Amino acid sequence: NLPLQPPGQHSSIRELLGLGLNANGQSVSVLAVVKQVKQPVSFVTRDGRNVQRCEVKLFDHTADEFELTIWDKEVITLAKNWVSRENILSIISAKLVYNKYKNVVAAKCDATTLIVTNPSSEEAHNLYRHAQTVSISLEVEEDSGKKSFAPERMSIYDFIVSRGNENNFTAEIFCCITEINLSENSRMKPVNIRCR
Repeated sequence: NLPLQPPGQHSSIRELLGLGLNANGQSVSVLAVVKQVKQPVSFVTRDGRNVQRCEVKLFDHTADEFELTIWDKEVITLAKNWVSRENILSIISAKLVYNKYKNVVAAKCDATTLIVTNPSSEEAHNLYRHAQTVSISLEVEEDSGKKSFAPERMSIYDFIVSRGNENNFTAEIFCCITEINLSENSRMKPVNIRCR
């Protein structure tokens, strides 16, 4: 319960989100409320190490959602006990990252990051009171931060049939091409073919 940052030294979530592409690598401190702690995900790295990742959704009086990714096992164990709207976190020296997939600024913990749960400060008490009174949905969709469309998945045949007589369309197709007819009487006339 130590106030490790002087009052006013924490950045608001709105300020962090406003950094956009300039956010990468910056070290920041933020005071926020726990919105949701997702189940940790375990996986094996290419070099054979077993690692865990835990995503925590946060909010404050300026923004409804901010993502914090935790990689440290001890901090993940601590995070499992955090309760939505009840725990205030003082996060010191988190690294900002710009998530290109979701098109949003997020933060991650590293070896220099310090997290204090429920710090004893006026700023934290005010944020707690805000968390108790604000009407905010604690339901977080998997793709809530994603700004792009969710592609519809279908077979190539179904795709062609569903488009009917539509002449202009754009599609991203992941396939193995065995034959492609580029003759004049073909229904498909690709403008641009790019293999990844």
